[in-house]
Amino acid sequence: MADCYYTEQLANRLQNTSRNRFILMQKITNILLISTLVFSAGCSRYPWSAMPYIRGDAPVPDLSLYRSVQARPHQRPDIAVGLALSGGGSRSFHYGLGVMLALEQIEDSSGRHALDACDYLTAVSGGALAGGGYLAALRDHTLSADADASFHLASAWHEHLAPSLSIRYGFPMLRSMFSPRIWFSPLNRGDRLEYDLAEHLFGYPSGSPTLRDCFIPAADTTTPVSLPMLFCTAALYNSVHQMSFTPDLLDTMQVTGYTHRMKQVEVDTATALFDMPFSVAVKASASFPVVVPPTLLRCTVGGRKAYLPVWDGGMVDNISYQTAVWVLAQDTAARRVLLVSDADQIALRSLYRRRRSGLGLAALVRVPVGGLDSHRSQRYSEIATYCRAYDIQPVYLGYDRLLDSAACAVTLPRWRRQAAYTYLLNRMSDTDAPLSPEDRRLLFEVLADVRTRFGIWPQERELLILTARYIVREQEATLRKVLFGE
Repeated sequence: MADCYYTEQLANRLQNTSRNRFILMQKITNILLISTLVFSAGCSRYPWSAMPYIRGDAPVPDLSLYRSVQARPHQRPDIAVGLALSGGGSRSFHYGLGVMLALEQIEDSSGRHALDACDYLTAVSGGALAGGGYLAALRDHTLSADADASFHLASAWHEHLAPSLSIRYGFPMLRSMFSPRIWFSPLNRGDRLEYDLAEHLFGYPSGSPTLRDCFIPAADTTTPVSLPMLFCTAALYNSVHQMSFTPDLLDTMQVTGYTHRMKQVEVDTATALFDMPFSVAVKASASFPVVVPPTLLRCTVGGRKAYLPVWDGGMVDNISYQTAVWVLAQDTAARRVLLVSDADQIALRSLYRRRRSGLGLAALVRVPVGGLDSHRSQRYSEIATYCRAYDIQPVYLGYDRLLDSAACAVTLPRWRRQAAYTYLLNRMSDTDAPLSPEDRRLLFEVLADVRTRFGIWPQERELLILTARYIVREQEATLRKVLFGE
């Protein structure tokens, strides 16, 4: 009996030692990676910009220049629906995709589902990956031989989207930093990210979708309108103005070139801007500061070459609701609805498990992001104010709905996370059973610990999608009322 006891104690010590060594190696790896990224970001070459100053508010896309999305088959012209997909890396991608998968399961009496009712998709950062993946899959279906059959995002998820997102896009970027091709050319590791997105996420037999697939010129009456409009939101590097990748705004900024698949593409006319691949727009929207260098768009101002750097749109609006409101305000429909898929990492924690004074490197990192977190804490009141001004009805689908109050518990210990994942995955496999208040708080804590990065673990991915479906199912009665009038 004693031998069994000491054997068990020895096994526990060995397990703890192995876990501590793994945690130490993980921390060392993260420190080296961050140091390398910060150093290389400071060495990036950005030619001096000769662009004129932008005064006043950010430029807004002009919908009158394009064919109406209400011209799509089986659309109701009396209602306009926008879907805002927030940023947050792979966390927001999978959560936004889970929201769209859940919307696809809500149908009206005619068999038309809620996802098909979405006319405008506004997306930023990781949400742009979700919106771009959905758009590419839908476009490939409309151009395929079985285009007459119904499109199912769930099938596209299992056949293409899930395999393409199992790739960790951060490693090719890291390897490209040691490539002589990057050292001795205007390319950077962000261009490698765009290449991988075009190769995998947008890699369909029908080719990569372009801006022309969504934004059909108003004068073109022959091309059928079959896709919703996707607005990938980025931010100007210098003035931090918001900018959506639409042909009219790119023409306003006098864009004459960009990088696609590690090659320079020249734009001779404004019409050629319609041929910009969405992989360029998605990569620009997901250019997370320091990790991914800003996207450089070549411009011509007064006959002279200039460069316009743009980066992650989350620097301005990490939910992309502003673009959604501006777009919906231009629609002439009698009713306008905004669905908000929010997977932003909310800084609600005020407590720590250990004694911390808030000094040193942690405070240095906290200073520049404190203002952004303060702005994000007021985002729902801002959305309500914007929507009231333009008579838009918002529906919130963020996972912070799991909380009943503004406070939440302290961070989960590392050793408890795996047990929490196992418990929650088993608990949520029963899709009809409601979660208890304790389970809702635990689920929020687990999701809040999913970091903003390009890679994600399978258990995190599954739990994010299940949570999104759970939140949408809770809001199903409201969604049916505002979308179908039921």
